[in-house]
Amino acid sequence: MLGIQYFKADPPTLVITSRNGKVKKKGKGLSFFYNTVTTSIAVIPLNVQECQGKRAK
Repeated sequence: MLGIQYFKADPPTLVITSRNGKVKKKGKGLSFFYNTVTTSIAVIPLNVQECQGKRAK
C-alpha cells in the first residue's frame, strides 16, 4: 500500500512519535495515522502492577 498505518494506544500508555529525529507528538493514549517509512514510535506503559507473590530472601 502507501505505507500509511493507524496507531491507537491505551489510555495509561505514553506515546512519543518522531519524524526525521524530531519529536512531533507526545502524550497519553494517543491515536493517529502515520507514515511507516518516516515515523518512529516509542511506547511507554505507565500503569503499575504489584506482585502478589512471596518475596525472595
